[in-house]
Formats: sequence, structure tokens, C-alpha cells
Amino acid sequence: MMKMKIMLLYPRFNEKIPFRVPLGIAYIAAYLKKEEFPFFLREGAFYKTVSDFQKDLLKNMPDILGISASSFIIKKAMMYAKAAKEVLPNIKIVLGGPHSCVYPKETLNQKEIDFIIYGEGEITFIELVKALSQKKQPSSVLGLGYKKGKKIIINNPRPFLDMNSRPLPLREELPMEKYLSAKPTMPLPYPSTDVEASRGCFGNCLFCQPVLRKMFGPKVRNRNVKELVDEISYLVKKYKVRGINLGTDEPVVYRKWTRAFCKEMIKRKVKVKITVSSRVDTIDFETMKLMKKAGFINLSFGVESLSQEILNTFRKGITVEKIKTAFKLCQQVGICGRANFMVGSPGESKESVQKVIDFIRESKPDFIYLSATTPTPGSDLFDYAKEHNMLTTSDFNKYEAFDVGYMKLKDFSNEDIYESIQKIAKAYKIELIKYFINPVMFFKKRYLFKTIFIHYWTMLLKNPSEVFRDFKYLINYGKHIKNKRI
Repeated sequence: MMKMKIMLLYPRFNEKIPFRVPLGIAYIAAYLKKEEFPFFLREGAFYKTVSDFQKDLLKNMPDILGISASSFIIKKAMMYAKAAKEVLPNIKIVLGGPHSCVYPKETLNQKEIDFIIYGEGEITFIELVKALSQKKQPSSVLGLGYKKGKKIIINNPRPFLDMNSRPLPLREELPMEKYLSAKPTMPLPYPSTDVEASRGCFGNCLFCQPVLRKMFGPKVRNRNVKELVDEISYLVKKYKVRGINLGTDEPVVYRKWTRAFCKEMIKRKVKVKITVSSRVDTIDFETMKLMKKAGFINLSFGVESLSQEILNTFRKGITVEKIKTAFKLCQQVGICGRANFMVGSPGESKESVQKVIDFIRESKPDFIYLSATTPTPGSDLFDYAKEHNMLTTSDFNKYEAFDVGYMKLKDFSNEDIYESIQKIAKAYKIELIKYFINPVMFFKKRYLFKTIFIHYWTMLLKNPSEVFRDFKYLINYGKHIKNKRI
């Protein structure tokens, strides 16, 4: 069997040093190594010009180029695909990731794309490489789409992976020193990195589904606790990692698994700080106390809105009271709670925005994240907006993820979105100032200041300019959303 050479690419381009490691291609690389196929992993952020990428191709002469892309970066992915075909016309280009998962036929209609993978890519990619190496038709490869003459063929889907049958991602084949030199997301200490704890989501949120179901299935698949802690321990020892972002979709949704993970971390005395995303309705006081003991310093909640009507429209399956309870628990236990809000949703009004401001004043979340509601291509929200003639553009190549409104709302303009985000940000900053000047509030929030100053900014003092940039970003937060029309 001829051993084909493969290049795997995450299609960022000419960007500052990214914090997040592209674990998807790193997992596929682990399978390639196991099967002894020669391969190269590439982070597109480090290419300054398209010519640099083409020179890299000509130097290594891969037979296959695998690219992973969401709809938000599909334009960059296609730029790379076209550039590759220009210098290596016979190279086979395989596109995986969320975009090809929800738009398989449309993606294959692009002349540069030879194959698409929909669903999880590890086994599908390996089977495709084997078929091409043996010069066989890939008709039996599950989860694959391809062209046969002018005909587009989509094979049957592939069953979802056993999360504990995979080798660890090959981070070593990526420039880890660069990722780890990047400033992590507050409040993670420096250096920090991502670890995949689970795949899949049981939720039915309008803005996510059915994209997540197509990619990773309708339920959460957690990794074996011992193997996960093994990986975290390895990262601490090899890379001196001090912070872990535990992903991906809903890793702590099952309390039994969460408690088992925490107990394993405590038993093995793994010294690392952890942040994770969570639903507001899957936590409780006892579990959170254990999480804090295990090193958890922050929980990020998808709050989205404080209007029950909007929450119901989004099919969140949560109540406003559950949201408030979650942030009370965070303060009682001493774990930071971040509230993620979306502004400009169907049904948005000045009254619903005021409810968010009232919540910030009442519940006092430790961190907030604000974005304009963006109808992700392939999601039910995107289809809803398209059906009701709400989209300002259906060309997702024009999307700049979450920084501008892409829907025409009845009584809420793009300018209203921009102004509302500034008002919410202002309310949060006023509460933050109150923490500092009120001794009682400062004492109640002592865990927040310990987290920021000891775990986060202390490390950044090695590079004072980064602390200055953080202050500047905080002062201007709310103005990061662009006030523009499509």
C-alpha cells in the first residue's frame, strides 16, 4: 500500500498568536500516527501570506490536504483550498467540521473540494486515506461525501465514537510554546490550554441545533475520569500548565461524573485551575463545593436573556429563577460565575434589555460576555430567520462572528443592539466599581479578586503591557461590538 502524505490545516490566517489549540486536527493526527501515515499539522494563523502557505505545500508535497472549518471561517478555508489547487492541481482536498456537516452537498459543489466529512472525522478520515492509498472507491466509508463524475454521493452516517477508545491528541506536532505564550481567557492563569472532556449535547437550543446533533450526537458522551485526569496531569508536567479550559459542550451536566472527576483530581493532588461551561439547571451546592476543592475557579453560563419569553423562543429549557439561583450558588461557594448574554434576539425590546440590567444589579455576576445574536448557518434560528425574511444576508462568508446583528427585528434595530450592549456593559462596570469601594461587598466577592489578582494578573505581571491592555479592554468593553449594517 502506498503511504500517502497528509497535511492537516486549521484555516486561521495571519492572526495574533491564538490561545486555543485546534484539537480536532490534533486528534486526527493521532490516528494517522497510529496507522504510520506521514503527516504535517499546520496552524494557519502563522502564515503571513498565501504564498507562505504555497511554499510550505511545495516543500512537503502532500497528497491530501485536510481542512477543518465552521461556517464562520469557511471563506478562509476556501482560500486555502484554492491556493493549494493552484500549486498542486492533483492534491485531494478534504473538508470537515461544522460547515461540511450541515452543508455537505453545497460544499462539494465547490470545485476545489474533493471530499467532505460530516460528523466526527477521526475514523472517517483514516478510512478515506486508506482507500485512496489502495486506489479504491470510498463508497463504503461511512460519514463521507464525494464526487463521482458530475454526481455527488453522500454515504451513510457513521456511528458516534467511543470517547475512551481514542489516542490522545498530538499536541506535540503543533507549536505548543506559541499557544501557551498567549494570554488565556480571564480568569485562567498563565499558561493555560484546552482539554476535551466530552462531546455531544442533549439540549435543543434554537441557535445551536441541529448543528451540534449532526456533529456529535444528541447526548453528552463524557470521557473516562481517570484517562481525563491522566491527560491533565501530563499537560501540567510537560508544559507546566496552570490552567485548564474543560470542554466542550456540556461536560458537567451529569453530577455523578462531575463528582467522580473532582474526587480523582483531589486524590491525585493535581494542582491546576479549571474553568468550564455549564447549564444553570445542572448544578447544586454540594457538587460545587467539591468542584471548588478540585480547582474549579469559574463557571460560564449560557444565560442569553432574562426574558422568559425569549428563553422559551430559544428552547433553552430553563427559567429566570434558575438563572438567579445559579449565580447565588456561585457566590455562596466562592466560584466565579460568568453570564453570557445575546442581544438582538427575536422578541428583543428595551424592556427585555432592562431585565438584563436589573439582573446584573441584583445578582451581580462576576464576569459577563456580550454578543449580538447571530443565526449560525445550519441552525434552526438561521432557518427561522430566513423563512421570516429577517436575515440581512444569507451569505455566511460575510459573517464576522457575533459582532453585529444579522437579523431585521420588528422594533429593534442594529443601532439598538449596539446601544443596549453598551448599557449592559456600563451597568456591569458600575457594579464592579461598587465591589472595590464597599468593604462589605468586597468581602463577599473576595474569591473574585483572589481569582483575578492571584491566579490571572500575577502571572501577567511578567508582561505588564498585557495587564494594561486588559484594563483598557475592560474600560472600553461594550464598544467592541461594531455598529454597522450588512
